[in-house]
Amino acid sequence: MPTGRITVTSAPAVEPVDATLAKEWLRVDAGDTTQDQVIDLLLTACRKRVEEYIRGALITQTLTWEMSDDDLRGTQIWLPRIPAQSITSLTTYANDSTGTSTVVASTNYELVGRTKVALRNDGWSINRTHRAATLVYVAGYGATAASVPDDIRLAILRLVADYYEFREGVLAGETAVELPDGVKNLLEPYTWQALA
Repeated sequence: MPTGRITVTSAPAVEPVDATLAKEWLRVDAGDTTQDQVIDLLLTACRKRVEEYIRGALITQTLTWEMSDDDLRGTQIWLPRIPAQSITSLTTYANDSTGTSTVVASTNYELVGRTKVALRNDGWSINRTHRAATLVYVAGYGATAASVPDDIRLAILRLVADYYEFREGVLAGETAVELPDGVKNLLEPYTWQALA
């Protein structure tokens, strides 16, 4: 499983489910604007929760992944969030006190399918324990809500309804509350498990 820290460096421009559809699902009158801020907040939070659960990106976004050397063993790098659309850059860091960075030429790696990067040997060595490399890439099903599979959009609607109805919080003590089974069932076919 990929390790290291992943950061969204360019957020999605839209949500997979818009407020109009969410209001319809929640049976909130379209003209009632008193709940708009709450619904917008829930839509973003639920999208992020779903992305975390499936280890994916729904709407086109740019991700920066600071990898450890464990992520770089072998000739293929399994991406932590899929589906990948393109690779922007791969930067490695020297294994010395300077930590000098080197941008790897794009001719020395390629995106394979939408799940991994294959490395071609150009003589660079990756053996630094922390931040061995940084990969910047674009991921997501597409730039519009219609690009996201309907099952995932329905899962977001169901999760929004659950959070809207039960507003006391999503944490019980120190343990995050599990996703409802109906939401998990909808997301299961899209849940990403990297192969070793």
